[in-house]
Amino acid sequence: MGIMDNLKPLISRKLQRQNGSYTISIPKDMLIEMNIKKGDPLKIEMEGSNIILSKLQNVNKTVYTIGYENKSLNTMINILEKNNITEVIDVRNNAFSWKKDFMRENLNETFNSIGLKYINLPALGAPKEMRNEIKLNNNPSLFFNRYRIWLDNHISTFDLMLKAINERTSVIMCLEEKVENCHRSILAEKLSTLGYKVLNL
Repeated sequence: MGIMDNLKPLISRKLQRQNGSYTISIPKDMLIEMNIKKGDPLKIEMEGSNIILSKLQNVNKTVYTIGYENKSLNTMINILEKNNITEVIDVRNNAFSWKKDFMRENLNETFNSIGLKYINLPALGAPKEMRNEIKLNNNPSLFFNRYRIWLDNHISTFDLMLKAINERTSVIMCLEEKVENCHRSILAEKLSTLGYKVLNL
């Protein structure tokens, strides 16, 4: 008897598109039976033409974050090597820097030359209007709350980062040295709710 023979039939549901992602509603009693609640990390697998949904157990993977402010590229590379990082995920909205070593093209070339994978995800950067607003009102709490809401509405982009994290030992990189001053703290917050251990380097 195969896996699919033991599955209970699911009532008919239509697939809905929302903010670039596809969603489907699942009856509450089914989620209770599966012990799945809001915020739980889920595993989605393909079995032939069927989709299997299950609760992801014991994620407990370590993800790192780092800010290059006040660091030379060599210093950062030493930190990454010391922590066995194999992938750098750049979450700046605009991967430009007055420190030429940290411009996207130069980072990509340098990291590739030493065996580090470099991924640029500008779609996870704080939108320009949010960055401009915090310069005017100097209200970090408002900035982080708005980015948190923005991220929830662009979850498909976050999922791209999650896929990369699950494949390698990753560090999320941005400018600010202190994670609490950077939007990557919200990314770290969301990862923590999914069961990941997040450490700032």
